[in-house]
Amino acid sequence: MITLTALNTESCNISLDYLTASEVKLLIEAIKSKGGWYSFRNSVLILMLYRHGLRRSEAASLRWSDVDLREGNIYIRRIKGSRSGRHPLQGDEMRVLRTFTFCVY
Repeated sequence: MITLTALNTESCNISLDYLTASEVKLLIEAIKSKGGWYSFRNSVLILMLYRHGLRRSEAASLRWSDVDLREGNIYIRRIKGSRSGRHPLQGDEMRVLRTFTFCVY
């Protein structure tokens, strides 16, 4: 009989790197410095990805109907076994989303 051992980050020498809040802020500022519509859109997307821990596919599935600016929350459809649900929006997120809706519509 063969016993299999589950791999983990220590046995595979894999390090998980995450961006810090200051690194995300620098990234957003760098994107905004490019100017134009796409830089604004991308900076909003980066903020939402970071704050809510979204995967690419979860971010791609976001709809305006998921955003409730009056209540200050957003509905996130999770994948890979996570639970979908409402996430609270912080003040700066609400401001950029309001600006974004003004630009889009």
